[in-house]
Amino acid sequence: MTKATTLIALALLIAIGPARAQSTMEVPEDFDIELLIAAAEAGDAQTQWLLGMSYVYGIGVEKDLEQALNWWKKAAEQGHVDAQYDVSVLYWRWEGMERDTVQAVYWLKKAAEQGHADAQQRMGDTYRLGVGVEQDDEQAVYWFRQAAEQGHADAQQQMGGVYRLGIMGVEQDDEQAVYWFRQAAEQGHADAQYIMSFFYRLGMGVERDYEQAVYWLKKAAEQGHVEAQEVLNSAEQSARR
Repeated sequence: MTKATTLIALALLIAIGPARAQSTMEVPEDFDIELLIAAAEAGDAQTQWLLGMSYVYGIGVEKDLEQALNWWKKAAEQGHVDAQYDVSVLYWRWEGMERDTVQAVYWLKKAAEQGHADAQQRMGDTYRLGVGVEQDDEQAVYWFRQAAEQGHADAQQQMGGVYRLGIMGVEQDDEQAVYWFRQAAEQGHADAQYIMSFFYRLGMGVERDYEQAVYWLKKAAEQGHVEAQEVLNSAEQSARR
């Protein structure tokens, strides 16, 4: 297997996610981890990041989080944004790794500043909760907004909540709340769908519309949202009486 096909094979295994990579996918017999190691040792940041992934998931090598961290940091130090984010996750909460919030926040911010949406959303939570940094609502909202504008559904839902409640230094605004909750709901965010149903039911930020209320309630319920299911069941029982 050539270096190019080795990288493609590993990238595909990683892209489908760790659960499938370990259960339903088999590593090709001619997968050559040595080619990957050689390219990583030569300083290629993308290969270093992929090699770190291979150590996390045991693709072609034994699982080894220390080795994963080693290669991810090499890539992160070269500015590889995914590696910067992954290093922060390892330091933050990966089972088997010693937690280091200083390093976690350092690398998380590096990734966020390069536009990594997941990192931006997590930076928002970091400032909101004051974990590893001084609590700062203004910074929290800034990072939530950065992620939300890139289409991050959780951040969009959080922005909706900020505007609905008028908290964290943001003026209460139902129209803005509806805008952000809708963005998240349209991406399949169950909590946002549930909240959209109440906006339409009560006429908050939108004209009251029972059909739209039921539409969003069903969307949330179909995803297993317990409260949405309970409301639907209650409505159906009342209709039968």
